Amino acid sequence: MQLLDLNKGTQSVDTYLRHAKSIADALISINKLVPDEDLVIATLHGLGPDYLMLRIVLTQNPPLPDFIELRARILSFDAQQSRLADSPTAIALFNHNQTPFTRRDHCL
Repeated sequence: MQLLDLNKGTQSVDTYLRHAKSIADALISINKLVPDEDLVIATLHGLGPDYLMLRIVLTQNPPLPDFIELRARILSFDAQQSRLADSPTAIALFNHNQTPFTRRDHCL
């Protein structure tokens, strides 16, 4: 049930991925093998809306990666999203787009 209820929530991506793997490892230790595909699907399902684009790409372009490759892709995606969010250009564009229009701006 823990595997089916995986949810990243506010955890870091690394912590979330370690937790998913630890559940699978605990099941293996009691002779309940978790197929890699099941672990991958459960992990993708629990990522949440911030990872929707990654989930779509991975599930729409079979075959699914194994868990090791999935981990690498998720960490890479997360790092890329962090770089975009922290870049001065992205911040400037966001701030620029948040400025309300004035009458003069509207006429231009």
